[in-house]
Amino acid sequence: MINIKKLILLIILVLLYSFSASASKLLITDLDVDVGDKTDKNLQEGDTISDEAAPESEVSFEIEVMNNFTRTEDIEIEDITVTVYIRNIDDDDDLEEESDEFNLKADKDKKVTVDFSLPLEVEEDSYTVDIEIEGKDENGTSHTVSWALYLDLDKESHLLKLIKADLEESSLVCPDSTYLSIEIVNIGANEEEDVELSVSNSDLDINENRVFTLTEDPYDSDSTYEEKLFIDIPNDVDGGSYILRLKAAYGSRVLEQSLDLNVLCGNEEEEEEEEEEAEAPEQEEEEETGGMESITTTAIQPISVRPDSFIERYKYVIAVVLAYLVVFSALVVFAVKIFRKRSY
Repeated sequence: MINIKKLILLIILVLLYSFSASASKLLITDLDVDVGDKTDKNLQEGDTISDEAAPESEVSFEIEVMNNFTRTEDIEIEDITVTVYIRNIDDDDDLEEESDEFNLKADKDKKVTVDFSLPLEVEEDSYTVDIEIEGKDENGTSHTVSWALYLDLDKESHLLKLIKADLEESSLVCPDSTYLSIEIVNIGANEEEDVELSVSNSDLDINENRVFTLTEDPYDSDSTYEEKLFIDIPNDVDGGSYILRLKAAYGSRVLEQSLDLNVLCGNEEEEEEEEEEAEAPEQEEEEETGGMESITTTAIQPISVRPDSFIERYKYVIAVVLAYLVVFSALVVFAVKIFRKRSY
């Protein structure tokens, strides 16, 4: 008769063995998360990150991944990737970042960093962060590990951001005009009513004012104010550098920005034209010479050349011939004297 207890124990052992054989050998052994300049260390699966994020926060996940095969087993896991998702944070779309592939030898670990820049326009909420790691060992078996965390995003009650304040032209000759492009967005948690925008410069007789409301919904077009403001420069101003002052007042807060505007008028304009005219002949002269340096030439005076005489031309030859004649004469005289002595 079969022992029921032994049979049950055997089945349990087989199941445990099967589970251990099929269990992933990839582990997350450490996890730190940076939100802005703050760090939350040693997080575990299912934790909520203690530091709250905000619109445009920089969030960094530092994940330590381990190959849990023993050195005796000596099985390497290859082509490992770490993928991090922040779910539904970008107008119901996910943010996703993936690490480069890497390999891990048995009983070895590696730290991987995955970075995010959160959107400017985002809702205040708690967001799920999924970490998924996968790779294959050298035998072709897949290994995966998945963790979930939670990231809270908090907004200030009242906060506007000046996205753009750009002059189309920052240097003008009067009378002239340009455009000032302005963009302001509400990134706070509450609607902002009666936002008072002003652009002014008393010397240029510029005084533009606007009043508007910005909703708190980041995905609503009414949460952003955009305008191209016409800036006209009168004819009777002095040339020089002017500062346009931009202010956006809401509640007890004020956004401010200064923009430089250079204006040429009257005498300054004439002086500049005279300078340009004075430079023009020099440029024309350079063009005529092809940009080459001028070369000064000096006339060479003619030198009269007198033909050499015959003696001057051949004086060395004559000297050699005369020397030979002297030596030859001396030899002849010497030979004659010897011949006479022998005759006697």
